[in-house]
Amino acid sequence: MNITGYVDPPTDLVAYGWAEPFFCGLMGLVVLVALVWAIARREWILVALLPAAAVSSLIEPFYDYVGGAWWATNLTNAFSSFDGRIFSPYFFALGYACWVGLGAYVSYRIFLKRPRRSRMLIGFAAVALCEPILELPWIHTHLFSYYGPQPYILFGYSLVWCCINTAGVAFAGAVLLAMRSKLHGWGSARAAVVPFMVIGSYFACAWPTWLAYQAGAPVPVLWAASTVTMAACVAQVYALTGYVAGRPVAQASDPAPVVEDRIPA
Repeated sequence: MNITGYVDPPTDLVAYGWAEPFFCGLMGLVVLVALVWAIARREWILVALLPAAAVSSLIEPFYDYVGGAWWATNLTNAFSSFDGRIFSPYFFALGYACWVGLGAYVSYRIFLKRPRRSRMLIGFAAVALCEPILELPWIHTHLFSYYGPQPYILFGYSLVWCCINTAGVAFAGAVLLAMRSKLHGWGSARAAVVPFMVIGSYFACAWPTWLAYQAGAPVPVLWAASTVTMAACVAQVYALTGYVAGRPVAQASDPAPVVEDRIPA
């Protein structure tokens, strides 16, 4: 089916045979190390975030549908989901645990340290650079591809989605900071709702681009919509860092002993 009104998706996309097991193994190792570290340090917020982020990967076929993306047809145990979009229970879950789960936690720690706004912005610029490091190898091993007249494509990678994804984890970090007083002890389990709240950030920033795609808008309109989306993402991160930087120290910093974030033995 011609989803975007421009070009059919590459339904014959086939990944290199070694790509999926290699990247699944790599992401699995990262998630395992993060989970072991979190348990050892009693960082229960991260323990709650990782599996919840994995479950939130169920939204991925919808993002692929509205954003003009397609996954390889030979992913292990993959099946058709939203409007024929591919869902991979292993690859997607691990990818979301790495990006949404770890990304939300890293963003939370950036905010929690409450550096100057400029330092926070540098931190999120570094987070943004991690996204193509994660995604570009997938693209060039044919695990994944953007299709259609994608604006702001560099080496096959979408800078629009880089902005959307970075703004999403920044939003998650800010939500965790706002919830911090309720995330002590067993209350840390409440952090599990945050990966699902990230979906709201994606809709808030990306809707101009998604709407232009689904309407089959002229390419200049699509570029304009994508520019609006990127500007909205930058504005969201800028506003969040300004909000955190402007909060009183007693609210935004970490005055309490680390033990308060731990589940009692």
